[in-house]
Amino acid sequence: MAGHVLAGLSDEERHALYLRLIQRLLPGLHGELEHRPLNGELLIRHQVLLQRAHDAERRRGIAGHWTFDANRLIGLAQAVEIAGKLASRL
Repeated sequence: MAGHVLAGLSDEERHALYLRLIQRLLPGLHGELEHRPLNGELLIRHQVLLQRAHDAERRRGIAGHWTFDANRLIGLAQAVEIAGKLASRL
């Protein structure tokens, strides 16, 4: 699903999109990006946290919980994919 959107992006565009997604989806992580450059270890840590958030959002959807947000689920899936691709290139 997210791969089609990300297929034509350059590394710089992926990096910018990743930073925007992080800021919107997990605001607590964005603060640490201001003080430290992105590296493989940090991206892998983010990928784990994003995957946990994605799984939790998916469980809310399956359960029919009123706080489920399909757009957040899609954004988290994209952020996990981008973090993985950026980490593999560092």
